[in-house]
Amino acid sequence: MIRARAAGALALVTALLTAFVPAGSAATPPAAAHGSAALVIGQDTVQNTLQEVLGPGSAGVEITQVSPIVAAPGQPVRISGTLDVADLGIDLSPSAAPTSEPTTGPADGEVEDQADPEPTPVATVEVRLAPERITDGAAVAEWASSSSPSAGPLLVSQPVLAGDRTRTAATTVPFSITVDDLDPFVATSYGIAPISIQVYLPGQPAPVRVVHTFLGFQATKEYAPLGLTVVVPFTLPADPALIGAFGEERATAWEGLLSESGRLSEQITLAAAPGVVWAVDPLLLSAGPAVVATDPSAFDANGEPLDDSTSQGTGEAGGATSGASNGTASPRPEDGASDAPPDDLPPDPTPGPAARERAVREAYVQRMLEAAAGRDIMLLPTGDADFGALPEQGVVGAGPDAARRLLRTTLDVEEATTLLENAGAAVRPVLWPAGGMWSAGQDEVLRSGAGGGGWDVLVDTGSIAAADLAAAQAAPLVGPRGGQLLAYESALSTRVATAVRDGGLLGGLTLMAEGLMTLNERPGTARHQVVVLDRPADLLTEDAGTDESPVPVDLQAPLRVLGQVPWLTLGQIPRASAPGELEATPTVDPGGIPPTALTEERLAGLGDTEARLEPAAALRVNTGIDLATRGRDSLGQLLSSRWRSAQEDWDGAYAPLADQVASTFTSIHIPARDIAFLADSGLVRVTVENSLDDGLHNATMELAVDHPVLRIESGPQPVDVGADSRSTVSFQASAIASGRVSVTAVVRTEDGIILGEPTTFTVRVSPTSDWIYWLLGGLAGLVILIGIVRTVLRRHPEP
Repeated sequence: MIRARAAGALALVTALLTAFVPAGSAATPPAAAHGSAALVIGQDTVQNTLQEVLGPGSAGVEITQVSPIVAAPGQPVRISGTLDVADLGIDLSPSAAPTSEPTTGPADGEVEDQADPEPTPVATVEVRLAPERITDGAAVAEWASSSSPSAGPLLVSQPVLAGDRTRTAATTVPFSITVDDLDPFVATSYGIAPISIQVYLPGQPAPVRVVHTFLGFQATKEYAPLGLTVVVPFTLPADPALIGAFGEERATAWEGLLSESGRLSEQITLAAAPGVVWAVDPLLLSAGPAVVATDPSAFDANGEPLDDSTSQGTGEAGGATSGASNGTASPRPEDGASDAPPDDLPPDPTPGPAARERAVREAYVQRMLEAAAGRDIMLLPTGDADFGALPEQGVVGAGPDAARRLLRTTLDVEEATTLLENAGAAVRPVLWPAGGMWSAGQDEVLRSGAGGGGWDVLVDTGSIAAADLAAAQAAPLVGPRGGQLLAYESALSTRVATAVRDGGLLGGLTLMAEGLMTLNERPGTARHQVVVLDRPADLLTEDAGTDESPVPVDLQAPLRVLGQVPWLTLGQIPRASAPGELEATPTVDPGGIPPTALTEERLAGLGDTEARLEPAAALRVNTGIDLATRGRDSLGQLLSSRWRSAQEDWDGAYAPLADQVASTFTSIHIPARDIAFLADSGLVRVTVENSLDDGLHNATMELAVDHPVLRIESGPQPVDVGADSRSTVSFQASAIASGRVSVTAVVRTEDGIILGEPTTFTVRVSPTSDWIYWLLGGLAGLVILIGIVRTVLRRHPEP
């Protein structure tokens, strides 16, 4: 409705501006000058009209106290706050000096100073009721977000005095106003009174600021209190830098989230109130890919490792090992190489980006575990995997098959569970499909595979069978195939999230009113409502100031308000008490839910990349460890729900990894050229070229001939080729007979995957055989015989 008002006001602005600008203002200078003056008048009129339509706003008025939150019959309610002098335009200049001269007392002749005049108010604050009763949650949200003046019954009006008005440097003026008794204005035994706090400046008939909020009252308890649990997600944002190559950009992104002043670190404090359940991505309980020992940033100034765990894993991009250009692989940590840094690496006292990332993530894990003690934790699948994209069993194809296989790998959260339980947290693994949309078919796929039986599912009430909806609103249900179904209402959660982001006291009063509307749907039935703040729960809002510095949302303040509301009980989620069924097709309106980034095409590509990741890592000399660790971590994060709202970023994050894996298998080329084999046995030499910017090893080449005139005696031979270079692979061969044969050369990984394209070339075989030796022997004998004859003839010359 507010947007509709804004649209109407915008149309009115256009009409007014058109009416006040003369038609000929662009043609002649005099008309232009006149048109400018007319435009100023039009803008004033527009501003007044906008204020009438949208209200004067609430900026500059801060409500700091409402006491009590829920009043008993006859109990006064005090409302305190401050007025911003500059924002409201309050005049704090000193009062005018007295005009009369001092007078002389008639009896003693002493001079008597004239008494100071009574201080004049700098503003007036009045409290009025809303013109109409509020009976549903949508009306609560509309009243809280609007700021139109109310013409409802006046509860109290009081001038605001500035005290010593000579102190013109004051930036705020405090006020306190008391509503003596709400009884004459309420007609129920308990409930809320929507009020409008309106601020007037002297001499102005209309309020300059209006704040809408709620007061609570209760005469008798005629309800079963509503249980309430607020779920705050701790998940990562859709930032491609978090899964990119190691470097400054990636390290800065992680530091912005997890450092002591980072957003998710601040959220630990902001969401620490009792009754708040955390939904945690297990990635936040991991230090991430380790730093390779040969990375200089992993060592201190004395050359000592910064962490014992840095002897494994990966570090800076391209820095896993010192690759040789001749294709010889440097030893990996698991090959038995020393963990000490090489002698030729100078120690660097400043940690590199990879080491900084690991350090900040390790520190965050400790902060999270310390804060988790005694708290209920919903542990999400690794990376907050998008199980809303889980296809049902009857859907077939490369994409659906990959989805079922890859998503199931994210259910292994044993390590994170152990960490949290050892820290004293109560852990329950919970799936959270986007928008709470979860079908009976998806639940069957989850439960039928390994590891899926023990997971609870956080679902919207639209996913629960209609017959079981009432039971689901009282407590979680036991699903038909195991696990618990934790139901929440997305519409209520959205309104509550808005109130929470309003923060502070006013946000709590709005939550009080929202809870009452939900309670009054069935006031005599004991129920428990789960309220979910949508992911990511950014409890740091951007300041309206020019510096755009983040301002934290005070989540604890509104929850403290709810702790004083008798019809609401904050607490943890109860255990399931009744069986329940899921709808075959959820009745949730998907209009506000972004589509999944895990389309069939993307899933098919992910599945292929995941299957080739380990072989590609084993082939690469310098970047293999990085690909095996950081690459696998990145693939897991690409399954996350967070990419629903950032589809292009998903493509940008996936493309470098997919290209790195794919290029590993296409960079090998064997030039085709004919070979002459002129021997009974010898070597057949084949050249292999590598166009990759990294050396390749752990591959073999094999030759296959199409005719038995040439026999390859050697089996598959190892291939080691440096970055952007070539190498020669030799095979022992034997010639059986003369002829031409076709030889096909194939390079394979250790797992049998073909690298590049097989190459076929021709070998011309000409074996020497035994006759050549007889021929050579005969020729040698003939030469000897001729020599003997010539010698004899020289000894017996003719007479």
